[in-house]
Amino acid sequence: NVSDSATVVVTNLSIVTKKGAKQVKVWVMNTKDLASVRDAKVELYSISNRKLDSCQTSGANAECTLNWKSTDSEPYAILVRSGNDQTYLRFEDLALANDSFHAGKRAYAAASGGLDAFIYPERDLYRPGEILNVAALVRNQSFEAVPGLPLRWMVSNPKGKVVREVVTDTSALGVAKMEFQTSPANETGKYTIAVSS
Repeated sequence: NVSDSATVVVTNLSIVTKKGAKQVKVWVMNTKDLASVRDAKVELYSISNRKLDSCQTSGANAECTLNWKSTDSEPYAILVRSGNDQTYLRFEDLALANDSFHAGKRAYAAASGGLDAFIYPERDLYRPGEILNVAALVRNQSFEAVPGLPLRWMVSNPKGKVVREVVTDTSALGVAKMEFQTSPANETGKYTIAVSS
């Protein structure tokens, strides 16, 4: 038997945090209108379900600060309650793998007239046989749209082999679209989509 599960939280509370060495600053907002939620009870828990600290949001920004001692285990989650509504945030859900992010300067100088392309798939997960709809937003160094630019799209399979190559032009808004029909027999794994001009 194959099974899977997921946790879905339905709430009107949004949490923003800033974690320091032994401190977490927490802001609580209403998801509907981003209004500050004052008097929300905020609790910090360890992985062993031990309460490390608690506070209550206050002030114009509905914020509070949670602290823990150096002898305490690392915090695992924040639980927020306001009236009959509650939500939580696990710190491990916030971790980003930074191996695919480039945080340095661009490889080209701004004076060279380079362009930036930002690729947006409809979603991140597809099944074999589904259609991938992908858009690319192209901007110049002044962040202006680049209309009428031919873009070459290349889709590579998990083995690195190019399985689709097509050229499309950007619209007046600097957006180009590409559609890729997968086959039920396609390999599963991480596909790479690249654009160039």
